[in-house]
Amino acid sequence: MFKLAIPVLLHKDYSIYFDYTSYGIVAHIDYHNWNKEVYKTSIPEIKKLARKQTKPIYVEIYDSNDKKHLKFIKLCGFEPSEFITEEGNEMYVWRDK
Repeated sequence: MFKLAIPVLLHKDYSIYFDYTSYGIVAHIDYHNWNKEVYKTSIPEIKKLARKQTKPIYVEIYDSNDKKHLKFIKLCGFEPSEFITEEGNEMYVWRDK
């Protein structure tokens, strides 16, 4: 599904990538260092990037039983969407709150 993830924010503790698709943007985040401070500082950065976009932003949920991942993406402003990937994975869409 993902063809080319373009880095949009490179931080010493995490990197954010966007995949531009026909239906919107699929966001990815890789944490190089994970702790409470990194967690707290990355959420506003994610929201700031999302507000600048003109297309919908999605994140893919590979494991719907991963409660920590679901909690994190909800804190970032993502909500369940109607969209399901070809692989059957749920997608969450970002909503400005």
